[in-house]
Amino acid sequence: MSQYWNGEILAAPNLITVCVDESRASEISGRLYHCYSREPQSFENIVQLIRYMEEFYDNIRFPESSVVLREFRSEKQKIREKQEKSMEYRQLMEQSGTCATFHIYVKYRQSATWQGILAWKEGKREMEFRSVLELIIEMDAILGRK
Repeated sequence: MSQYWNGEILAAPNLITVCVDESRASEISGRLYHCYSREPQSFENIVQLIRYMEEFYDNIRFPESSVVLREFRSEKQKIREKQEKSMEYRQLMEQSGTCATFHIYVKYRQSATWQGILAWKEGKREMEFRSVLELIIEMDAILGRK
């Protein structure tokens, strides 16, 4: 199931590139890129990364979440405008992190978690994940090997 490493560019509206610039004691920080912004979004830890990704998927409404997460806030959900692509997929795939670079394609958001593909750029490897926990564990294992 190698969509990227056969020389093809992954192209999906929800494709995210995670550039890990620092990895210490199983905690990471770096930059998150997607094709709807030329500017990266910096993250300081894995929880912040996951929150940014979830917000991104909600904003583009893809993949559609099968669960509406509850919040303590009572503010009404704002209507999201359709986002326009501002970065080509090739540019997205060219980004690199100091420690590692991951391309993440979430196929589904079901059962309050994600299912998709994690591609490790430097190791030229892909793996499928069935939950956010599996995604985090695999990223941590890769960073621990470096």
